[in-house]
Amino acid sequence: MSAIPNALPSDFDVHWYKISRVLGHGGFGITYLALDTNLDQAVAIKEYLPGSIATRGPNQQVLPLTSEHATDYAWGLERFISEGRTLARFDHPAVVRVLSVFEAHGTAYLVMRFERGGTLGAALKDKKTLPEDQLVNILEACLDGLETVHKAGFIHRDIKPPNIYLRDGGGAVLIDFGSARQAMSEHTQTLTTLVSPGYASFEQYQSDGKQQGPWTDIYALAATAYRCVTGVAPLAAVDRGRGILEDKGDPLIPCSELADGAYSSSLLAAIDAGLRFRGDDRPIDIAAWRALMDGAVPASVTAGLSSRVASADPAEIETVVADTVRVPEPAEPATKPEKKRWYRRKRVWLAAVIILLILASGEEPTDIETTPQPAPESSDETSPPTEDITDAVVQHSDPGGTKPHPIAVDNAVIEVPEPAPLPVPEPVPVAPV
Repeated sequence: MSAIPNALPSDFDVHWYKISRVLGHGGFGITYLALDTNLDQAVAIKEYLPGSIATRGPNQQVLPLTSEHATDYAWGLERFISEGRTLARFDHPAVVRVLSVFEAHGTAYLVMRFERGGTLGAALKDKKTLPEDQLVNILEACLDGLETVHKAGFIHRDIKPPNIYLRDGGGAVLIDFGSARQAMSEHTQTLTTLVSPGYASFEQYQSDGKQQGPWTDIYALAATAYRCVTGVAPLAAVDRGRGILEDKGDPLIPCSELADGAYSSSLLAAIDAGLRFRGDDRPIDIAAWRALMDGAVPASVTAGLSSRVASADPAEIETVVADTVRVPEPAEPATKPEKKRWYRRKRVWLAAVIILLILASGEEPTDIETTPQPAPESSDETSPPTEDITDAVVQHSDPGGTKPHPIAVDNAVIEVPEPAPLPVPEPVPVAPV
């Protein structure tokens, strides 16, 4: 019996495939080594079993955890099957080969060609970095595979060292495509649990999958290359977003600085270009990125990309950073809140003086809006912008003098009684404060 929760036991039969052992598992399913008893050959089988909404039931059936999860489970199952059918169209040496997809035991299974070798992630555990010739060979294979996939309107969405398989005889294969998984995360709003920090671009933390494209896979492959040349994974995109949001600059140290002299300058420059925070700033497609690696800089890399939807404005950065629990909130300087409170008290006092002067004069108030004064500059841009508390607005709501004047000060409404009727002189303009 496998130690992996909900995994099928060894020697269990799914159609004519006999389960041998678990090859890998994640939040979306479990992958097994199995024997195709018809053809007498080893295959890899991936079972749809999203652990957050499903579990193993009697007779090895896969069931939604509760009736409330049934709709999401069925929705994800449909996407899993659709992704399998899409991948089956590709017959490329750098793309995992899907042989079949079928439903059984209340779930679905992808049957894939079994490759002998190991993942890039495992290889990097044995040696911290890779020599340039080996890295270039891996990148070239992945670029070829991605170009084929992208031309078909499909993207991988989960490239990282564990999802690049290195064959024993040479060559690299992209495995464990994440499009169905990403669609599931968008549908169930569980984005932070299904992205790979350090390898996922900023747009993958957002709920709109339409912002993703070839530039998203370029970011992930560039992040993988960054790990291969520096020995460390890049900072997570939300951590980079926090630095940018606070106007402190991108905290990611370029690999052209960390690995300068150890690799060719064109390779390092291409990796840094692929890791640009905003989608608009990255190479638009594999051909443009490949040209950068070759030392050329085509116009499409630096111009004509403003219409692409993968950009991130400050509001989006702030929303994603605030909603990502992995990023701790930095402590603010102790003096900053006190300074803001003092400033508020001073501005509200000035507004109150204006109101009292108007009431004491006995003049009929007119609609007055004071000119907002600039707030003191602050380097803390992570807090959402607040309404300018210096605005004191006196509204004359009843010309007959029978109703109080509502006064908005510091986002609160104060009812001020109307003074006794007096002869109304000509209105005297009030100078802005």
